[in-house]
Amino acid sequence: MTLDDIGFSLPSDPTLNPRILPPQIIKIESLASFDTVGITSFGRGFSVPPILVVLDGKTNKQVIDVDLKVTLGNSTVEILKNTDGMSNVTPTIIPTQSSAGVGINTVGFNTITETVTATFSVGFSTVSPFPFAVGDKVLVEGISVGVGSTGLGYNSSGYDYKLFDVTEVTENLGGIGSVTYSMAGLFKNGSFPGTFDSVNSSGKILASKHFPTFEST
Repeated sequence: MTLDDIGFSLPSDPTLNPRILPPQIIKIESLASFDTVGITSFGRGFSVPPILVVLDGKTNKQVIDVDLKVTLGNSTVEILKNTDGMSNVTPTIIPTQSSAGVGINTVGFNTITETVTATFSVGFSTVSPFPFAVGDKVLVEGISVGVGSTGLGYNSSGYDYKLFDVTEVTENLGGIGSVTYSMAGLFKNGSFPGTFDSVNSSGKILASKHFPTFEST
């Protein structure tokens, strides 16, 4: 007698070893490029074209393979080099290295609250209103902690261009004021911002409410 049906549609060859694999699930994310970038508001204090930094709208990480150029008075941003690796979520565009913002003279760090107090290099009066308020988000640039320091620094660029939250302001109208911003939660495994280097610093702080407004497709 012979068997015509061995069941389960498996071959009768004993040298074959069938295996069972779980379903293979692949997640595909769409990646985007810029079509156009426009400026709907020119912001405050930008007499020199800023260098634009693009942050991915999903990861908040810098998109490094893109180059955008601003021309003063032009409401269209020129795309010198495009990216093909952004998430398909509206990105954030940060204006850096511009003439806008307020100069910083000294910096102090509170190790308990992990807040930074930046004292300005210029004063304000009722004629030139104080440009910061508690709750503002600020971009900080140009603060040095010295060559060779292991400190992470006080600048937004050292933290994926994070905008820091203002927790306290001292207007001192007619004199020199200051702003305190929070860096809480950014230092782990013994890391620290470092010691302020006044000689090599040309610090500046700018509130995001004074940024140009960009519209991208």
